[in-house]
Formats: sequence, C-alpha cells, structure tokens
Amino acid sequence: MMIVLQRDPDSILHEVMFARLADDELWDDADGLPLAAPVVLDAKDMRADAKRYKSAYGDFHKSWYDTRKRSVMHRHLFWASRHHAHERVGIIAETVREAFSRGIDAVLQKSAVTHAHFLAYSNQAMREWHRLLGFIRLSTPRPNMLYGEIQTDFHVVDAILIFLRKRYPGNTIAVKNGTHMHFSGAPERIDTVDIKGTPESEISRIFDVYYESQYIKERKNLRLLSHFVPKRYWEWISDGRKIARHAG
Repeated sequence: MMIVLQRDPDSILHEVMFARLADDELWDDADGLPLAAPVVLDAKDMRADAKRYKSAYGDFHKSWYDTRKRSVMHRHLFWASRHHAHERVGIIAETVREAFSRGIDAVLQKSAVTHAHFLAYSNQAMREWHRLLGFIRLSTPRPNMLYGEIQTDFHVVDAILIFLRKRYPGNTIAVKNGTHMHFSGAPERIDTVDIKGTPESEISRIFDVYYESQYIKERKNLRLLSHFVPKRYWEWISDGRKIARHAG
C-alpha cells in the first residue's frame, strides 16, 4: 500500500491517521512511479477513520477543538507541504501525530526538533510565496488572460494561481515556472499555449525610464539590495537585468 502525501491540510491529517492505522508509511509524490498504485483516500471516510484513530490511540488533544488553533495548524500544514525538502514528509507526519496527542501548542512552541523543522519549512515556503507575488509582472497576451514568469524553489505555484484568480476574477491565469506552464492550475508544456513573444508593455518602458532617472550610484548598497531581492531572482524578474547591470 502506498499513501502519497497531498498538499491539502485536511487530506494530510486524514493520510497521517490512515497511515498509522494501517502501519504504513507516507510517500512523497516526487518519489517516482511506484510498483503499486497510490491509495487515494475519500474525504467522506475521514470521520470514520478519525473514530478508529481515537479508539486505537486515544482522543485528540483538546486544542484540536479550538477553531483558532486548528486554523493555525492548517495554515502551517498548507505551507510546509509545499517545501522542497524530501524529509518534509516524515517531519510532517511525526509533527501531526504528536500534535494529535500533545496538542497544537506543543508544535507552535517547538517542543521538539521536528516541530522546529516543520515550522521552518512552513515559514520558508510562505515567505517565497509573498516575495514572488511582489516580483511577478503580468502581461495580457490575450483578452481576459494574464501571463507572468517566475522561478520557484518551493511548490508554491498553485498558491500563486489561487491568489491571482481571486485578485483578477474573470481572467485566466498562465504562469511559466522554469520550463513548464501552469495554466488555470493545470501544468502544460509552454509550447501548447500561444503566449511566447509577448510584447513589452508601455508601462514597463515608462518604469525603465523612471528607474534610470532615480538611480544614484553613490547610494548603491548591494547588501541591502540582496536582502530584499535575492540574487537567485535576478535572472528572471523583469528588473533583474537593470539590477545586475548596476551591481557590476
């Protein structure tokens, strides 16, 4: 039996319970094609599996019945599951099991090393999401379609698409990440969408003029710049070429 860790908080809780009840391991979806097909849990079975879990291992800690604390834990599960570290699967599973028995506060207070890693994964993925939303530049290659390019370290493209769809209702969002296109949430090869060669907007050209007019060589501070705009972003953000030119 193969249970693959998903990126939905409720699914993760269900999978951790089911894996322990079945005395099985959770797998990363990046592990490659297994010999056996992965088990897909039905959300309708979560309540029944929760009852089985309580019968086997005792009731859930009272903090799980606190709406605010449960919401905080859900948020950390959402982001930690999007970290790129392969070890995140085991760390998430162990953290959830301990949160079931010891409480959510024990995790938030980092009472174990695994809890600290779990929270670090969550915070790192969430910070990248925040940064990328600030750096992505959207163009309109077609009516009611927005296109942007990013390069992620973590699996946050779906979260970016969720945010952009809410911010720009009525528009289809296409985001290129590396060599892949994420189009309305479904990844497609970039050559399947006719958006290559999107012309530079007039606003971008005006901003270039403004940027050059405000640049003061004597106030160049590369350390501060790298803090707010990491060098790994310079190759793909729209302002990266200007930053690299002035950094040289």
